[in-house]
Amino acid sequence: MTERTGLKQNQLLKILQYVTEATAVYSDAELTIAFANEGMLRIWGKGQRVIGGTFEAALPEMKGQPFTQLLKSAWATGETYSATATAAQIVVDGRLQTFYFDFIYRPLLDAQGKTYAILHTATEVSALLALQLAEQRLQQLVASSPVGMCIIDGYDLVIGTANEQMLAI
Repeated sequence: MTERTGLKQNQLLKILQYVTEATAVYSDAELTIAFANEGMLRIWGKGQRVIGGTFEAALPEMKGQPFTQLLKSAWATGETYSATATAAQIVVDGRLQTFYFDFIYRPLLDAQGKTYAILHTATEVSALLALQLAEQRLQQLVASSPVGMCIIDGYDLVIGTANEQMLAI
């Protein structure tokens, strides 16, 4: 039981299941998965059976990618690591696929400053990133077109991008 809250460890873990952000907790320097909510299991393309195993055993496709080393470094240094729009190759539905994530590896430190767990949160941003890239391509296409073109924001009816030919009209 935690001293200040009166909640038991299993109660806290049950509460974490309801966190909407994909969340995992690693309990030692070998990156043993002590907890992963449904959001993280969905990202990993795995079931509850990975709980109690290591990060590398659960996700062997991480070998050669930077994530295991980043987690181990966060554990050793006690320093939080965060990244945005980072590509990760994960086996989902039996296929190695590339997804993009914003994520944080946050070491949890005891009173002596020693890491006792890492809180890993992640948000998949693949669709948002694809939309942003498509918008950039469209803006480049309009800007380079020999014909007068513009993009009008349908909500505000404001010209978002126009090329020189359109601006000359």
